[in-house]
Amino acid sequence: MRKLYSSLAALLLILTSCVDDLYPGTSGPEKLLGMDADLYTTDTLHEVMLYYSGYDSIEYAGDLTVSIYVNGDLRDETSDCRPYYDKTSDYLKYPALYDLRVTFSPGDRVRIVARNEEFLAEAEVEVPPGPSFGRTGYSAGKEVDPVTSAESRYLEYKVEVMDSGEGTDYYTVDVFNKKICIQDDNGDVVENALDRLELDVSGEPLLSASFPSSFDVLSSSSGNSFDNYKYWAFTDNSFTGGSYTLSLRNYDVWSILPRHTMSSTGYVDENGHYVVKCLEYTMRLSAEVRLSRVSRAVYSRYLAQSFENSALSSLVLFDSTHEYPSNVKGGIGMVNVFSSELREIEIGTFHYDMYNYHQIEEIFGD
Repeated sequence: MRKLYSSLAALLLILTSCVDDLYPGTSGPEKLLGMDADLYTTDTLHEVMLYYSGYDSIEYAGDLTVSIYVNGDLRDETSDCRPYYDKTSDYLKYPALYDLRVTFSPGDRVRIVARNEEFLAEAEVEVPPGPSFGRTGYSAGKEVDPVTSAESRYLEYKVEVMDSGEGTDYYTVDVFNKKICIQDDNGDVVENALDRLELDVSGEPLLSASFPSSFDVLSSSSGNSFDNYKYWAFTDNSFTGGSYTLSLRNYDVWSILPRHTMSSTGYVDENGHYVVKCLEYTMRLSAEVRLSRVSRAVYSRYLAQSFENSALSSLVLFDSTHEYPSNVKGGIGMVNVFSSELREIEIGTFHYDMYNYHQIEEIFGD
């Protein structure tokens, strides 16, 4: 699944009428059912995050039945759930995840209902029109720090976005590293991975300008960032009637390398020494770009200026100093829908073993 669930932003910009601003405080209910989900048209399996939120803590909501409707028709329903974190991590303090299998298209209305004997919460969203890709491509480069002389390598992905028509349209973009590794001696597929890339957009004005100056756009682990690389949001106001090419860099080039380079077994040589068997592989490497068109509410949420550092901390919703966005009736939370298109950028096919990455290094001119 190509999704990542966000916690709620603490302050939302002006939203459309379907989103309520809540003003929780000590006079409100002691417990609410929280629901969050990011739904993508390119996915068939969707995660819904559910939790009970109180003044200073949340509780695991594992006793619900969750249903999803498309244009009024029930498409899937489940009471099975799994912990957000493993049970060894005190899972009762974290949300429960419910999986729903469904497809939907632009123009559809999607409704999620979560219920038990005590609670009933639901959210309904309309799928926006899809985005329009232009040309895509990639280049490889190096940078040398003028002070330390340290060399940094990067892959830069070019993504052209076409204006979708009159008025302001809202988008998000993310990139995944896609690699398929095939063992040479028997043809076994030993790795088939799709990993979200951390993007540096400090040189991309359309994206880096979106965040408050207090945010560090270079590091997702900095103390004042909120997993910033996961939610690059922008509008088409600067290229009305035309197109714009995004420049998205990934400096974590080691992420393109395969995880599996040795077998789990070996052999004893003629001197009685144990030797780990070195396997040889062929790797097909590409990048998958996901361009999504979203509502103004989703765009505004991702650009809210009070993002929490923790992916879970802002699920504690009862704080009288903030207002919280919510489109969940009978509860609290945000269900977002992304009308998405995927575009694959081929990088190459490489032969390697654990001691030889030379072909892969040729990407950077080595």
